[in-house]
Amino acid sequence: KEVRDPNTSSLDQMEKAALLIQLGEPPQHLLHDLFSTRKERLQADMRRASERFERYKNDKTDGNANNDDGDDDDYDDDHDDDGVNHGAHGNDNDNKRQHRVTTLVSFMQEDFLAGFELFAKSFQDTFVRPLSRQNDEQAQKSLDKCVSGLDAFAGELFAEYFGTLRAELLRQGTLDSDTSTAEDRAQIVTLTQTMNQFYMSIVGPSRIARRAHLGDRAEEI
Repeated sequence: KEVRDPNTSSLDQMEKAALLIQLGEPPQHLLHDLFSTRKERLQADMRRASERFERYKNDKTDGNANNDDGDDDDYDDDHDDDGVNHGAHGNDNDNKRQHRVTTLVSFMQEDFLAGFELFAKSFQDTFVRPLSRQNDEQAQKSLDKCVSGLDAFAGELFAEYFGTLRAELLRQGTLDSDTSTAEDRAQIVTLTQTMNQFYMSIVGPSRIARRAHLGDRAEEI
């Protein structure tokens, strides 16, 4: 039951799965329950990140996050993720546009990406690595199903993640090269530098789910 409970932590979920495997349950029989319930949880995490981002934008629009102290419950307005101070009054359009996208990526890192990596690494420890140490044919078949399942799981989730980010960029108009001015195109170049944070954020998931080609798909953003 706990293997199918999306409210169970990924570590508890894997502990129960490992116990079932010790009791003789074939690993591949657990894949559907594990992936479907964790997908539901991680999709909820993505929605929460988007909702936090919308609240952040609304606060900015209402002027609630423009105090000189730069305080904000979800994001420090005066600093980027590396702790670099950009000043409390950086209100030009280019900075706003960069700040919004960086904030969305930051929220996704906290609410979605961290959870994905925790689950995926636990899955590897529980399923992939033990099976890879076995040489019999059945173990190798189970291993292939586990690896393929993890890759498909990652591919589906990250398609949604990439789509959410791209939709926000399109909403801001930063990808509309047909109508952009030279100034807008310059802002896109600056935004691309900010997007390095996004590309770095998928290095770990790309290594975990190699056949999902997450890095290549991220380049399409």
